[in-house]
Amino acid sequence: MEKKTPSETKNSVYKEGYGKYIIVSGGKGPGEDITEAMAMKNFLLAKGIDKNKIIMEERSRNTMENLTFSKKVMESKGFKTAVVVSNKYHLKRVSLMSKRLRMNTSYSGVFVSQYKFTEYEGYVREVFGVLKFVILKK
Repeated sequence: MEKKTPSETKNSVYKEGYGKYIIVSGGKGPGEDITEAMAMKNFLLAKGIDKNKIIMEERSRNTMENLTFSKKVMESKGFKTAVVVSNKYHLKRVSLMSKRLRMNTSYSGVFVSQYKFTEYEGYVREVFGVLKFVILKK
């Protein structure tokens, strides 16, 4: 079986018809020149995605805000379901948050092999992120 690169995986969910639009979500962190949403939009445009199919959410500062603000976008557009694409290590917490927000979501995870050490660190760090969410509910 041929392995897909992260960019192929991200695009294939959309290109295989799992959605008509892509919401890119994320604000600008310290030391960043552009928002995470803009970086993702630029990436998708470079991969040939129609700019009219990309919806930007640039206010969020964390995962819960990504989902909360994206849910508001979905409601305003009449979208009922979403496929959340994120790093594989992040999907458990995302699923818990989506459930809390009563979002009808499914998930697609990517593992960025060229940054495998960062990905492995993410798995370790995410254990604490899940525990924090379960305990503090945020």
